Amino acid sequence: MRKGRFRRHWAEVEEYRGLLEPPGEFHGGLTLRTLLGVLFIALVLTPGELYLGLFSGGGISGAGPWLAAVLFVELARRSFISLRRQEIFLLVYVASALVSREDGAFVELLWRQYFAHSAEAIGAGVAELLPRWWVPGAGSAALTERSLFHRDWLWPIAVMVIGTIVGRLAWFSSGYLFFRAASDHERLPFPTAPAAALSSMALAEEGGTETRTWKWPVFSLGALVGAAFGILYVGLPAVTALLGARTSILPVPFLDLTPYLGDLLPAAPVAVTLHLGAVLTGMLMPFWLVVGGFVGTVAHLAAG
Repeated sequence: MRKGRFRRHWAEVEEYRGLLEPPGEFHGGLTLRTLLGVLFIALVLTPGELYLGLFSGGGISGAGPWLAAVLFVELARRSFISLRRQEIFLLVYVASALVSREDGAFVELLWRQYFAHSAEAIGAGVAELLPRWWVPGAGSAALTERSLFHRDWLWPIAVMVIGTIVGRLAWFSSGYLFFRAASDHERLPFPTAPAAALSSMALAEEGGTETRTWKWPVFSLGALVGAAFGILYVGLPAVTALLGARTSILPVPFLDLTPYLGDLLPAAPVAVTLHLGAVLTGMLMPFWLVVGGFVGTVAHLAAG
């Protein structure tokens, strides 16, 4: 019986790996069109993602690169140009890293400013112990004016930039080394990698460089479902808040269950994020991977 379960498990992994066939020809994806797409994301989509992240407690960092990719595919079609799968994949990959890095950098600085001015940090005497290379001093005009365009932010921003560069160098070197060891030496299956790349292949089908299959209809259906949920989850509260009376059908950013489960789990705050992304991700994951993640989460919650 145990061997049968393992056979079914590996059969599922092989099915995921077989969803994506390797290309017959290899082309470079770093082109002028890719650079223009990344620039568009940095200047247009990242500020919008930052605002929605602060507004809803979540973010659209996962949707931003795909929005730019769809936009550039449609622009290319109307210009009688076809984007190759390599260009689309590189656009989505680089844009995802760019959005998450810029979002994380700016949000981190805002959080530092909030923490240095918080009553808890001041009351505990922590605010005056914070180093100047991490956040400006407690009496700095950069904090009282709530502005990042101040010379007192030069050291924190410089340290953050240096840390980002060192982190990316470590990721490109040691990360690639461990990937080659896991992929070529240990022959690990990486079952979710094909699923992550199939969206790029769907856009390549729409762009005219690939043969039409089932990928583009599935991608379109997922995009419509995500757009409808986004209007309900974020769009409605944002628009009604601008009109003066915020209305939310679903709790943003999460449903707090602590008042109901506090007696049962007194030391563990419990909340459920009503986000459609987790549901769709669970549909793409192998069954036993979802089961393992669920068991681990429940065990961690019970132990806490």
